[in-house]
Amino acid sequence: MNRPDQSHFPVILAVGLLGFFGAGQFLPNAMIVWPIFAVVAFAFAREIDRGIPIELIGALLAAVQWLLGPLLSYRFGVEVDRYFMYVEEAEYFGFAIPTTSAFICGLLLFSGRCEEKELLRQRDGREDFKIGMVLLIGAVASEFVRPFAPGGLSFFFHLLAQLRYIAAVYFLLSHHRYKWILVFVSLSQLLIRSSEQAMFHDLILWGTLIGCYWWLLKKRTAMNKMVFLSSGILFVSVIQTVKQDYRKAAWSGENPSLVASIYELVIVEGRIGDRSTLENAIVRMNQGWIVSAVLRHTPAREPFANGETIWDAVVAATAPPPTRGNVR
Repeated sequence: MNRPDQSHFPVILAVGLLGFFGAGQFLPNAMIVWPIFAVVAFAFAREIDRGIPIELIGALLAAVQWLLGPLLSYRFGVEVDRYFMYVEEAEYFGFAIPTTSAFICGLLLFSGRCEEKELLRQRDGREDFKIGMVLLIGAVASEFVRPFAPGGLSFFFHLLAQLRYIAAVYFLLSHHRYKWILVFVSLSQLLIRSSEQAMFHDLILWGTLIGCYWWLLKKRTAMNKMVFLSSGILFVSVIQTVKQDYRKAAWSGENPSLVASIYELVIVEGRIGDRSTLENAIVRMNQGWIVSAVLRHTPAREPFANGETIWDAVVAATAPPPTRGNVR
Protein backbone atom coordinates (compact mmCIF):
# COMPACT_ATOMS: atom_id res chain seq x y z
CA MET A 1 0.00 0.00 0.00
CA ASN A 2 1.35 3.42 -0.99
CA ARG A 3 2.36 5.79 1.78
CA PRO A 4 0.50 9.13 2.04
CA ASP A 5 2.46 11.69 0.05
CA GLN A 6 3.37 14.56 2.37
CA SER A 7 4.65 16.59 -0.60
CA HIS A 8 1.00 17.19 -1.49
CA PHE A 9 0.32 19.05 1.76
CA PRO A 10 1.53 22.48 0.50
CA VAL A 11 -0.62 22.02 -2.60
CA ILE A 12 -3.64 21.08 -0.46
CA LEU A 13 -3.06 24.10 1.77
CA ALA A 14 -2.72 26.52 -1.16
CA VAL A 15 -5.73 25.18 -3.06
CA GLY A 16 -7.84 25.06 0.09
CA LEU A 17 -6.99 28.66 0.98
CA LEU A 18 -7.77 29.83 -2.56
CA GLY A 19 -11.05 27.92 -2.41
CA PHE A 20 -11.98 29.84 0.76
CA PHE A 21 -11.29 33.16 -0.97
CA GLY A 22 -13.36 32.02 -3.95
CA ALA A 23 -16.32 31.01 -1.81
CA GLY A 24 -16.56 34.50 -0.36
CA GLN A 25 -15.57 36.21 -3.65
CA PHE A 26 -12.92 38.13 -1.69
CA LEU A 27 -10.60 38.41 -4.71
CA PRO A 28 -11.11 38.74 -8.47
CA ASN A 29 -11.81 35.28 -9.87
CA ALA A 30 -8.82 35.45 -12.23
CA MET A 31 -6.53 35.92 -9.20
CA ILE A 32 -7.90 32.67 -7.76
CA VAL A 33 -8.42 30.45 -10.81
CA TRP A 34 -5.00 31.00 -12.40
CA PRO A 35 -3.08 30.28 -9.15
CA ILE A 36 -5.09 27.08 -8.57
CA PHE A 37 -4.29 25.93 -12.10
CA ALA A 38 -0.62 26.91 -11.72
CA VAL A 39 -0.22 25.09 -8.37
CA VAL A 40 -1.80 21.88 -9.68
CA ALA A 41 0.14 22.04 -12.97
CA PHE A 42 3.42 22.53 -11.09
CA ALA A 43 2.63 19.55 -8.83
CA PHE A 44 1.85 17.42 -11.89
CA ALA A 45 5.10 18.43 -13.63
CA ARG A 46 7.01 17.52 -10.46
CA GLU A 47 5.32 14.15 -9.97
CA ILE A 48 5.85 12.78 -13.47
CA ASP A 49 9.51 12.32 -12.55
CA ARG A 50 8.49 9.78 -9.89
CA GLY A 51 5.51 7.92 -11.33
CA ILE A 52 2.08 8.10 -12.94
CA PRO A 53 0.24 10.89 -11.06
CA ILE A 54 -3.33 9.70 -11.66
CA GLU A 55 -4.78 11.90 -8.90
CA LEU A 56 -3.00 14.98 -10.23
CA ILE A 57 -4.21 14.25 -13.76
CA GLY A 58 -7.75 14.26 -12.38
CA ALA A 59 -7.05 17.42 -10.40
CA LEU A 60 -5.57 19.13 -13.46
CA LEU A 61 -8.58 18.21 -15.59
CA ALA A 62 -10.91 19.55 -12.89
CA ALA A 63 -9.03 22.85 -12.70
CA VAL A 64 -9.08 23.24 -16.48
CA GLN A 65 -12.67 22.17 -17.15
CA TRP A 66 -14.49 23.67 -14.15
CA LEU A 67 -12.40 26.77 -13.49
CA LEU A 68 -10.04 27.85 -16.28
CA GLY A 69 -12.40 27.06 -19.17
CA PRO A 70 -15.35 28.97 -17.60
CA LEU A 71 -13.08 31.91 -16.71
CA LEU A 72 -11.93 32.23 -20.34
CA SER A 73 -15.52 31.81 -21.52
CA TYR A 74 -16.62 34.74 -19.37
CA ARG A 75 -13.65 36.87 -20.40
CA PHE A 76 -14.01 36.31 -24.16
CA GLY A 77 -17.82 36.20 -24.16
CA VAL A 78 -17.94 32.81 -25.87
CA GLU A 79 -21.46 31.81 -26.94
CA VAL A 80 -21.40 28.83 -29.29
CA ASP A 81 -24.70 26.96 -29.63
CA ARG A 82 -25.69 25.93 -26.10
CA TYR A 83 -22.12 25.97 -24.80
CA PHE A 84 -22.14 29.19 -22.80
CA MET A 85 -22.41 30.25 -19.17
CA TYR A 86 -26.03 30.47 -18.01
CA VAL A 87 -25.50 32.46 -14.79
CA GLU A 88 -23.50 35.48 -13.74
CA GLU A 89 -19.78 35.04 -13.06
CA ALA A 90 -20.03 35.72 -9.31
CA GLU A 91 -22.77 33.13 -8.85
CA TYR A 92 -20.91 30.48 -10.81
CA PHE A 93 -17.48 30.92 -9.24
CA GLY A 94 -18.96 31.39 -5.76
CA PHE A 95 -20.05 27.77 -6.15
CA ALA A 96 -17.43 26.29 -8.50
CA ILE A 97 -14.22 27.52 -6.85
CA PRO A 98 -14.83 26.08 -3.35
CA THR A 99 -16.31 22.81 -4.64
CA THR A 100 -13.52 22.26 -7.19
CA SER A 101 -10.94 23.12 -4.54
CA ALA A 102 -12.52 20.61 -2.15
CA PHE A 103 -12.48 17.97 -4.89
CA ILE A 104 -8.79 18.57 -5.63
CA CYS A 105 -7.87 18.58 -1.94
CA GLY A 106 -9.77 15.34 -1.40
CA LEU A 107 -7.97 13.67 -4.30
CA LEU A 108 -4.55 14.65 -3.02
CA LEU A 109 -5.28 14.11 0.67
CA PHE A 110 -6.04 10.41 0.14
CA SER A 111 -3.53 9.76 -2.64
CA GLY A 112 -0.45 7.66 -2.17
CA ARG A 113 3.11 8.42 -3.14
CA CYS A 114 4.04 7.92 -6.80
CA GLU A 115 6.65 5.16 -6.85
CA GLU A 116 6.29 3.64 -10.31
CA LYS A 117 9.74 4.78 -11.42
CA GLU A 118 11.39 3.07 -8.47
CA LEU A 119 9.34 -0.09 -9.06
CA LEU A 120 10.31 -0.13 -12.72
CA ARG A 121 13.95 0.21 -11.76
CA GLN A 122 13.72 -2.86 -9.51
CA ARG A 123 12.14 -5.22 -12.05
CA ASP A 124 14.12 -7.01 -14.76
CA GLY A 125 11.39 -6.97 -17.44
CA ARG A 126 12.35 -10.35 -18.92
CA GLU A 127 8.71 -11.47 -19.06
CA ASP A 128 7.29 -8.21 -20.40
CA PHE A 129 7.43 -9.28 -24.03
CA LYS A 130 5.58 -12.54 -23.34
CA ILE A 131 2.94 -10.81 -21.22
CA GLY A 132 2.47 -8.17 -23.91
CA MET A 133 1.99 -10.81 -26.60
CA VAL A 134 -0.59 -12.69 -24.51
CA LEU A 135 -2.52 -9.47 -23.87
CA LEU A 136 -2.36 -8.38 -27.51
CA ILE A 137 -3.53 -11.76 -28.81
CA GLY A 138 -6.35 -11.80 -26.26
CA ALA A 139 -7.38 -8.26 -27.25
CA VAL A 140 -7.43 -9.08 -30.96
CA ALA A 141 -9.43 -12.27 -30.32
CA SER A 142 -11.93 -10.34 -28.17
CA GLU A 143 -12.34 -7.72 -30.87
CA PHE A 144 -13.09 -10.50 -33.37
CA VAL A 145 -15.62 -12.25 -31.10
CA ARG A 146 -17.38 -9.09 -29.88
CA PRO A 147 -19.74 -8.57 -32.89
CA PHE A 148 -21.09 -12.10 -32.46
CA ALA A 149 -21.60 -11.93 -28.68
CA PRO A 150 -25.15 -11.38 -27.35
CA GLY A 151 -26.26 -8.40 -25.25
CA GLY A 152 -24.10 -7.38 -22.34
CA LEU A 153 -21.50 -10.02 -23.21
CA SER A 154 -20.56 -7.89 -26.20
CA PHE A 155 -19.52 -5.08 -23.85
CA PHE A 156 -17.44 -7.57 -21.83
CA PHE A 157 -15.45 -8.45 -24.96
CA HIS A 158 -15.18 -4.74 -25.75
CA LEU A 159 -13.48 -4.24 -22.37
CA LEU A 160 -11.14 -7.16 -23.02
CA ALA A 161 -10.20 -5.60 -26.36
CA GLN A 162 -8.82 -2.61 -24.43
CA LEU A 163 -6.01 -4.86 -23.19
CA ARG A 164 -4.15 -3.94 -26.38
CA TYR A 165 -3.19 -0.65 -24.69
CA ILE A 166 -1.84 -2.47 -21.63
CA ALA A 167 0.08 -4.67 -24.05
CA ALA A 168 1.61 -1.51 -25.54
CA VAL A 169 2.89 -0.54 -22.08
CA TYR A 170 4.45 -3.98 -21.57
CA PHE A 171 6.13 -3.81 -24.97
CA LEU A 172 7.41 -0.35 -24.13
CA LEU A 173 8.95 -1.62 -20.89
CA SER A 174 10.44 -4.72 -22.49
CA HIS A 175 13.97 -4.99 -23.84
CA HIS A 176 12.85 -6.52 -27.13
CA ARG A 177 14.68 -5.09 -30.13
CA TYR A 178 11.40 -4.63 -32.04
CA LYS A 179 9.49 -3.12 -29.13
CA TRP A 180 8.61 0.11 -30.95
CA ILE A 181 7.11 -1.85 -33.84
CA LEU A 182 5.08 -3.87 -31.36
CA VAL A 183 3.93 -0.70 -29.58
CA PHE A 184 2.78 0.69 -32.92
CA VAL A 185 0.95 -2.55 -33.77
CA SER A 186 -0.81 -2.47 -30.40
CA LEU A 187 -1.94 1.12 -30.96
CA SER A 188 -2.67 0.79 -34.69
CA GLN A 189 -6.40 0.22 -34.27
CA LEU A 190 -6.68 3.28 -32.03
CA LEU A 191 -4.86 5.40 -34.61
CA ILE A 192 -6.97 4.07 -37.47
CA ARG A 193 -10.28 4.43 -35.60
CA SER A 194 -9.45 7.96 -34.46
CA SER A 195 -8.57 8.94 -38.02
CA GLU A 196 -11.68 7.33 -39.56
CA GLN A 197 -14.22 8.49 -36.98
CA ALA A 198 -12.57 11.88 -36.27
CA MET A 199 -12.86 11.15 -32.55
CA PHE A 200 -9.62 11.83 -30.67
CA HIS A 201 -10.63 11.53 -27.01
CA ASP A 202 -9.31 7.98 -26.55
CA LEU A 203 -6.15 8.83 -28.50
CA ILE A 204 -5.34 11.73 -26.17
CA LEU A 205 -6.11 9.77 -22.98
CA TRP A 206 -4.17 6.63 -23.86
CA GLY A 207 -1.39 8.70 -25.41
CA THR A 208 -1.05 10.60 -22.13
CA LEU A 209 -0.84 7.40 -20.08
CA ILE A 210 1.64 5.64 -22.34
CA GLY A 211 3.64 8.87 -22.67
CA CYS A 212 3.99 9.00 -18.88
CA TYR A 213 5.39 5.44 -18.86
CA TRP A 214 7.81 6.34 -21.63
CA TRP A 215 8.96 9.34 -19.59
CA LEU A 216 9.90 7.06 -16.69
CA LEU A 217 12.19 4.81 -18.72
CA LYS A 218 15.28 6.93 -18.04
CA LYS A 219 16.43 10.07 -16.30
CA ARG A 220 15.37 13.30 -17.99
CA THR A 221 16.58 16.88 -17.72
CA ALA A 222 14.46 19.95 -17.00
CA MET A 223 14.74 20.89 -20.68
CA ASN A 224 13.49 17.42 -21.64
CA LYS A 225 10.48 17.94 -19.38
CA MET A 226 9.73 21.34 -20.90
CA VAL A 227 9.87 19.90 -24.42
CA PHE A 228 7.77 16.87 -23.41
CA LEU A 229 4.98 18.92 -21.82
CA SER A 230 5.07 21.60 -24.52
CA SER A 231 4.81 18.93 -27.21
CA GLY A 232 1.76 17.45 -25.50
CA ILE A 233 0.07 20.85 -25.28
CA LEU A 234 0.95 21.60 -28.92
CA PHE A 235 -0.41 18.22 -30.07
CA VAL A 236 -3.75 18.77 -28.32
CA SER A 237 -3.92 22.34 -29.68
CA VAL A 238 -3.32 21.17 -33.24
CA ILE A 239 -5.96 18.44 -32.93
CA GLN A 240 -8.46 20.99 -31.59
CA THR A 241 -7.65 23.30 -34.49
CA VAL A 242 -8.29 20.80 -37.28
CA LYS A 243 -10.88 18.60 -35.58
CA GLN A 244 -14.03 20.46 -36.59
CA ASP A 245 -13.24 20.73 -40.30
CA TYR A 246 -11.74 17.25 -40.40
CA ARG A 247 -14.81 15.78 -38.65
CA LYS A 248 -17.20 17.46 -41.09
CA ALA A 249 -15.31 16.00 -44.03
CA ALA A 250 -15.08 12.52 -42.49
CA TRP A 251 -18.73 12.39 -41.44
CA SER A 252 -19.95 13.60 -44.84
CA GLY A 253 -18.50 10.51 -46.51
CA GLU A 254 -15.23 11.97 -47.72
CA ASN A 255 -11.88 10.32 -47.06
CA PRO A 256 -9.75 13.19 -45.69
CA SER A 257 -6.13 12.94 -44.69
CA LEU A 258 -5.38 14.02 -41.14
CA VAL A 259 -1.80 14.99 -42.02
CA ALA A 260 -2.99 16.99 -45.03
CA SER A 261 -5.64 18.70 -42.89
CA ILE A 262 -3.04 19.69 -40.30
CA TYR A 263 -0.73 21.05 -42.98
CA GLU A 264 -3.51 23.00 -44.73
CA LEU A 265 -5.26 24.48 -41.68
CA VAL A 266 -2.27 25.01 -39.37
CA ILE A 267 0.69 25.69 -41.67
CA VAL A 268 -0.94 27.25 -44.75
CA GLU A 269 -3.95 29.05 -43.27
CA GLY A 270 -2.42 29.62 -39.83
CA ARG A 271 -5.65 28.93 -37.96
CA ILE A 272 -4.03 27.85 -34.71
CA GLY A 273 -4.13 31.40 -33.34
CA ASP A 274 -7.30 32.90 -34.84
CA ARG A 275 -10.51 33.84 -33.00
CA SER A 276 -12.58 30.84 -34.12
CA THR A 277 -9.89 28.40 -33.04
CA LEU A 278 -9.57 30.14 -29.67
CA GLU A 279 -13.33 30.00 -29.10
CA ASN A 280 -13.44 26.34 -30.11
CA ALA A 281 -10.61 25.53 -27.70
CA ILE A 282 -12.40 27.36 -24.86
CA VAL A 283 -15.63 25.49 -25.60
CA ARG A 284 -13.76 22.18 -25.43
CA MET A 285 -12.07 23.16 -22.16
CA ASN A 286 -15.24 24.45 -20.54
CA GLN A 287 -17.42 21.89 -18.79
CA GLY A 288 -18.64 24.56 -16.41
CA TRP A 289 -21.51 25.44 -18.77
CA ILE A 290 -23.23 22.26 -17.55
CA VAL A 291 -22.82 23.33 -13.92
CA SER A 292 -24.06 26.83 -14.73
CA ALA A 293 -27.16 25.38 -16.42
CA VAL A 294 -27.84 23.33 -13.28
CA LEU A 295 -27.40 26.41 -11.10
CA ARG A 296 -29.99 28.24 -13.18
CA HIS A 297 -32.40 25.30 -13.10
CA THR A 298 -32.12 24.38 -9.40
CA PRO A 299 -33.88 25.42 -7.23
CA ALA A 300 -35.69 27.97 -9.42
CA ARG A 301 -37.44 25.28 -11.48
CA GLU A 302 -36.59 22.07 -9.62
CA PRO A 303 -36.28 21.91 -5.82
CA PHE A 304 -33.17 20.49 -4.17
CA ALA A 305 -33.34 16.71 -3.88
CA ASN A 306 -31.42 16.77 -0.56
CA GLY A 307 -29.42 13.69 -1.53
CA GLU A 308 -32.44 11.59 -2.55
CA THR A 309 -31.13 10.90 -6.08
CA ILE A 310 -27.77 9.77 -4.70
CA TRP A 311 -29.45 7.47 -2.20
CA ASP A 312 -31.69 6.02 -4.93
CA ALA A 313 -28.61 5.29 -7.06
CA VAL A 314 -26.85 3.55 -4.14
CA VAL A 315 -29.92 1.42 -3.39
CA ALA A 316 -30.42 0.53 -7.05
CA ALA A 317 -26.76 -0.52 -7.37
CA THR A 318 -26.66 -2.64 -4.21
CA ALA A 319 -30.14 -3.96 -3.44
CA PRO A 320 -31.81 -6.78 -5.43
CA PRO A 321 -34.53 -5.65 -7.83
CA PRO A 322 -38.11 -5.79 -6.51
CA THR A 323 -40.01 -8.95 -7.31
CA ARG A 324 -42.96 -8.76 -9.60
CA GLY A 325 -46.11 -10.78 -9.56
CA ASN A 326 -46.54 -13.68 -11.91
CA VAL A 327 -47.26 -12.53 -15.41
CA ARG A 328 -49.91 -14.56 -17.18
